[in-house]
Amino acid sequence: MLASNGGPIAKVINGSQVLSNLKRAEALQLDSSEVLFALRIFYFLAPGSPEEIESWR
Repeated sequence: MLASNGGPIAKVINGSQVLSNLKRAEALQLDSSEVLFALRIFYFLAPGSPEEIESWR
């Protein structure tokens, strides 16, 4: 299921799963440009501030 096809609840559920996977990838590869780029894109597209987004986990 794509988040763009779902409602706000689907976006929050999918977003929290994506964020946990990105954080796990960041822990494994600290200097990976792909991981850092993906995190920046996630925070850019996610609604709210980074502090609010961290509270999803």
